[in-house]
Amino acid sequence: MKRVIQWLQNLRLARIFTIFLACLLISLVQACSRPEITTQLNQPPTQLPIQNRPLGEKVRQMGENIGSSTEEATEGLTKGTERGVENLKENFRNITREATRNLQ
Repeated sequence: MKRVIQWLQNLRLARIFTIFLACLLISLVQACSRPEITTQLNQPPTQLPIQNRPLGEKVRQMGENIGSSTEEATEGLTKGTERGVENLKENFRNITREATRNLQ
């Protein structure tokens, strides 16, 4: 264990920085020399397929999706709020019972 501690104490910041830069340079050279990367850069971006639906239909469908999502969120919020209020009422009842028991 003493040898490991001495070895760590003998390390200089310049050596660590030099090793880090060498590893970084090696990894960059390896990454940039791969043929898949160079061919990907030369190709034009792929085109997304165009759907043959009219714009009005797309807007209507989007509105329906947003409406149904809003309804689901509202229902979930309402149920959660009701459940929270019921929990608060039950907690208050329990506290008052405990308080009356402790006072007697």
